[in-house]
Amino acid sequence: MPDDEGNMVSLIQSNYRGMGSGIVVPGLGFMFQDRGELFSMDPTHANVYAPGKRPFHTIIPGFVMKDGKPWEAFGVMGGGMQPQGHVQVLTNQIDFGLNVQEAGDASRWQHEGDNEPTGEKMTESGGYVEVESGIPYETVRELRKKGHDVRFDVGGYGGYQAIKVEMHDGQRVYVGASESRKDGMAAEYLDSETEAATNSGRNRCLMSAADPPKLRIFIGLILRRFELRRVFFGVSDVGFLSDAELRSFADAT
Repeated sequence: MPDDEGNMVSLIQSNYRGMGSGIVVPGLGFMFQDRGELFSMDPTHANVYAPGKRPFHTIIPGFVMKDGKPWEAFGVMGGGMQPQGHVQVLTNQIDFGLNVQEAGDASRWQHEGDNEPTGEKMTESGGYVEVESGIPYETVRELRKKGHDVRFDVGGYGGYQAIKVEMHDGQRVYVGASESRKDGMAAEYLDSETEAATNSGRNRCLMSAADPPKLRIFIGLILRRFELRRVFFGVSDVGFLSDAELRSFADAT
């Protein structure tokens, strides 16, 4: 989430286990998460449930700096897929020259069967690798020749969102990308002051998706709730609007 002055914030919202704890705050419309599930109940385990402790978790908002300046705020949600996905989308951009959307669309792999914070241990075989169908079978064959356990899976490769900073004709441009494997889109929000400045050429914002009126109203409600202004951001799953705001959104659309 960047603003028109070049400040950027990377965040990942998570309920865990889909609907989290199942407890909704009355009148506020958001649900408590249940990351505490990742505590171990083994009293000898380093991750044992105890007062004053935080559980091991996989929330990893990504942020990349280049030459001391923000280059990209991004994230690949999805449990243990997060660090693996982060490496893959950055490698796609830095080493293979893909743009910020192509980097997320490219086929991914995921290693499963690792040690877990709740006590599960990796098998003697070293776990296994799942690949998407877009990865050439020649690659799969060579991995199997080397002794890797390679499998196929149609899901579970994370949810990617990113906003990259680019310079065009000396002007800062934000380029957004969103996961093609699930619901989501890159969108913009401009208040009247920023929109006027954008139209005059002081700032420019590139979007990877259209900005229909309903979405603009919905984003405006989100920003009003958190008192944010002059912000450009990627939108995916949103679950923190109050019932009154949701009714207002429904009435407006």
